Amino acid sequence: MIDALKPTFALDVLESGDDSIFELVNLFDENGIIDKLAETVTNLIENSKK
Repeated sequence: MIDALKPTFALDVLESGDDSIFELVNLFDENGIIDKLAETVTNLIENSKK
């Protein structure tokens, strides 16, 4: 499993230091998680309009 997908990963990163939130966002971005989330939200909005 990709570390960034483990349930405790976000908390571990956030607790580890000052720039951790940026590292977390970068990891999610590198793994395509942000794009996938945006696509999912867009699809949900489009489907709710039907």
